[in-house]
Amino acid sequence: MLTELLVRNIALIDEVHIEFGAGLHALTGETGAGKSIVIDAITLLLGGRASKELIRHGTDRAYVEGSFTLADAPNALAFLNANGFENPEDQIVLAREITVSGRSVCRVDGVMVPLNQFKQLSACLMDIHGQHEHQSLMDERQHLRWLDAFGNPAHLELVDQVKAAYERWHGAKLRLERLKKTLVEQSERADILEYQKKELESANLRPGEEDELTQERDLYRNAEKIESNLRGAYQELYDNGRASSAVDGLRQAMSHLSKLSGLDHSFDQALDRLTNLYYEAEDLGIVLRDRLDALNFDEDRMDEISRRLDQLHRLSRKYGASSEDMLKKLDEINGNLRLLANAQDDTDQLEKEVKRAHEAYLAVASRLSEARQALARGFEQKMERQLHELNMKGTRFRVSLTPGEETAAGLERCAFLIAPNLGEQYQALAQTASGGELSRIMLAIKALAGEKSLIPSMVFDEIDTGISGRTAQVVAEKMADIARYRQVLCVTHLPQIAAMADRQYLIEKSFNGERTVTNVSVLDAQGRVEELSRMLSGAEGQTKSAVEHAKALISEAEAYKSKNHE
Repeated sequence: MLTELLVRNIALIDEVHIEFGAGLHALTGETGAGKSIVIDAITLLLGGRASKELIRHGTDRAYVEGSFTLADAPNALAFLNANGFENPEDQIVLAREITVSGRSVCRVDGVMVPLNQFKQLSACLMDIHGQHEHQSLMDERQHLRWLDAFGNPAHLELVDQVKAAYERWHGAKLRLERLKKTLVEQSERADILEYQKKELESANLRPGEEDELTQERDLYRNAEKIESNLRGAYQELYDNGRASSAVDGLRQAMSHLSKLSGLDHSFDQALDRLTNLYYEAEDLGIVLRDRLDALNFDEDRMDEISRRLDQLHRLSRKYGASSEDMLKKLDEINGNLRLLANAQDDTDQLEKEVKRAHEAYLAVASRLSEARQALARGFEQKMERQLHELNMKGTRFRVSLTPGEETAAGLERCAFLIAPNLGEQYQALAQTASGGELSRIMLAIKALAGEKSLIPSMVFDEIDTGISGRTAQVVAEKMADIARYRQVLCVTHLPQIAAMADRQYLIEKSFNGERTVTNVSVLDAQGRVEELSRMLSGAEGQTKSAVEHAKALISEAEAYKSKNHE
């Protein structure tokens, strides 16, 4: 329950502090006095849109703070415990500040919290019903949600199960659709990959082959030079066409030095070196002879090398600079082809998953459909009783459940129908209900919700639109009935509702010498009579008959509450 409200710098409000208690609270005042500003402040406190247009002109920030008791708010207490607010007291303070820069700060007992968490907590403390909310009855898409709201915890759990089953099924369907789309898009790519694979595999690539072939090609290109110089070198060593070759000369030199052996150590060293030269030259001659014998410059081989290098160069432009790069590319292609093959297997598995998820959704949704049929019958009876109490006697109310699309909400469409008079056919609300009837139907729904809801406070912003006469009195009585078990704040133009209030607040504008400000004050007994007489007479001065009428309304209201709220 809201116990205190502090508002600073919102629209025409400089600063107001309002205390609330249990029961029905009526906020009254002339049109334009600022009643909507108080509702805007409460909406902001409940996590509503933080428009900087709300900030009072000439200031840089607006602030609203509300104190709530938790004894009558078990859901709020559970939320606080679940979100780390250990051992919350009986009272909790919610505060919100907005600045002209667009910044919004939310605090719970002085601790800054994210807006989403702030909104979840405030939703457990207070529910606000705007002055145009009854128009939403014209939107049949809302009717199913309202019907489910009257189900027991098992029914609400079933609603959640249907939503979860739908999301699993829909999620699997989306994955399957994306996978199939990918397969279609990659079907041409698979053909390309197969062609690339065949081209690379048929090339019989071998690491380092280009270097080997290039080296061999260079030898072929220098064949004449290689043969001429090898032969020249060999002839110089072994056969230069003269009397003796280099090897013969070394042998003769060895013979001469050997004759000096023992005479001097340096001669022996020179002979050793000469001997090494001789054997090295002899071995080198053998190598050169073998290379000459092995020379075989085949023109066909040269053509073969050229063709192979051309093939490797052509492939390198497409797949990589070297055989190693192209072999890596082949591995990549094979990997992609395996992925595509596995994707088809994944498609088969996902199709089975979609089928299972759909069957599971249909099973739980069918259970929910049966539960809704039973719930609808009870809801119809309760609504007709509420409407009869709201001076719509003879009105019949029906919940129409018809097959619809498969959605997260289930398998059916829901529409609220009424037959305002006996003998008439049921018709959709949009076709038959007037503005006043829509207001009363919405009030009936809220009254039932108030009986069931664990939210301790309800705010009604001019829910009496289109209502007058006797109907105004029964609406006032209904508001008082709701206030028996919920704190109710009501902005109203009806004197009958104001008279029924446990507390009445006057919202009025005044000029303080510099600017216009909105003030809120709680009315005492005399103040209530004066305000009610103004509401009755529609004039600034109260006539004697209006004053007497106001006193009578208050007396009748007290008698009604005394009789019916014992």
